[in-house]
Amino acid sequence: LGPAGAARSREKLEELAAILPKPLRGFRKQRNPRIIFPGDQRPPMFIPIGLDQTSVRRLPWVSFSIIAINLVVFLAVNGAVHSAAKEVSQRGQAVMAYWGEHPYLEFPEKMLPKGLSESQREKITLLTESMKSAAAKAPESPEQKREEQQELDRLVERFQEALGAHPYRAWGLVPAHPRALAFLTSMFMHAGWLHLLGNMLFFYLSGPFVEDAFGRPLFAALYLSSGVVSSLVHVAGFPSSEAPLIGASGAIAGIMGAFLVRFAKRRIRFFYFLFIHGGTVDVPAWFVLPLWFAQQIFFAGLTGESGVAYRAHIGGFAFGFIVAVLIRVYRVEERFVSPSV
Repeated sequence: LGPAGAARSREKLEELAAILPKPLRGFRKQRNPRIIFPGDQRPPMFIPIGLDQTSVRRLPWVSFSIIAINLVVFLAVNGAVHSAAKEVSQRGQAVMAYWGEHPYLEFPEKMLPKGLSESQREKITLLTESMKSAAAKAPESPEQKREEQQELDRLVERFQEALGAHPYRAWGLVPAHPRALAFLTSMFMHAGWLHLLGNMLFFYLSGPFVEDAFGRPLFAALYLSSGVVSSLVHVAGFPSSEAPLIGASGAIAGIMGAFLVRFAKRRIRFFYFLFIHGGTVDVPAWFVLPLWFAQQIFFAGLTGESGVAYRAHIGGFAFGFIVAVLIRVYRVEERFVSPSV
């Protein structure tokens, strides 16, 4: 290829790479533009900092243990996440670079994630065909082409190995390939310090009080089952997604739903900053939590599959709310929890 042809090939290769989603870009975590809730990673305008009533009858060691486990897991895998992401990126670039030098080879289907839209697939086909037609260098023999194809396949396999070894895929929940253990391990994985601290902040403001009201065994069961149910809702919504689901947001959403039922009149204290003015304001749970739930429903219908697990939050919150209603209807606290305190 001449300089102009090589430049056009590079442009098409870059355009093709831009269409292909980054292997680990799509892990699911929560984001909220105004109020920081579990998983938020944007500068918030309102941050929950406390409650108007903070007394509990006994030490909430289940809640503290959950926070400690999340912190320990994050510290244990954080370094591995960065090194694994670098390895995945390098191997992916090696695949694209080799294919860019040999565009007459079959483009590796394994590099295409499931769930691509029809328009994306059509564009990929057009770009690959365009690069093939522009290729000046042709293989000298069928045997040479076969060897080159085998080398490309080997690079793709190395990329797949690195991708599968990434902690988010090894321990996160991939809807297209769900594993039973991942329904548990995924809720203890986080994508960064802000993701972790945002989740743990709101859990700290809600978990200990729900634990104190429901008792430790029931609270632990509610937390874990809310995480599993939220993951099932996400998998049902995106069964072909290759993006790992990670984070405790679904489980915490279940605790938030239970908190709304049990402590509807409790006021949540927010620090706010608007332009140059700041301060604190107390907002009742019966107002702010349904508002957050409505936000999740709105964005779930608006965005479809995205980098935010709106459906998981909806499923977890609804499950926790329903369980708390049943606990109240059957007077579980009065009959079983309170007598043992």
